[in-house]
Amino acid sequence: MWRPKVILTYKGRHFPQEALKPWEMEVQKPSTFLRYQYELNPERHRQARRGPRTLGDHCPNFEGVQTGGSQLCRVLANDLGLDIEK
Repeated sequence: MWRPKVILTYKGRHFPQEALKPWEMEVQKPSTFLRYQYELNPERHRQARRGPRTLGDHCPNFEGVQTGGSQLCRVLANDLGLDIEK
């Protein structure tokens, strides 16, 4: 029987590790989960793109990325060869 292994939420404090341990589950923020999915097979995701893409296509709030935005946006920027750590 299939069971989920991850709870996606920004409210991790509502899911204490002790309560999740018997279920063999973990809590992740959505951007962390998406980054892990991307990193499983980045070439597959690159091939799925249609036409040229920019970081702004994936991360519309680029200004927020520069001030500590999502992990996924940082991974995408790195893959695209963009320096967002200025």
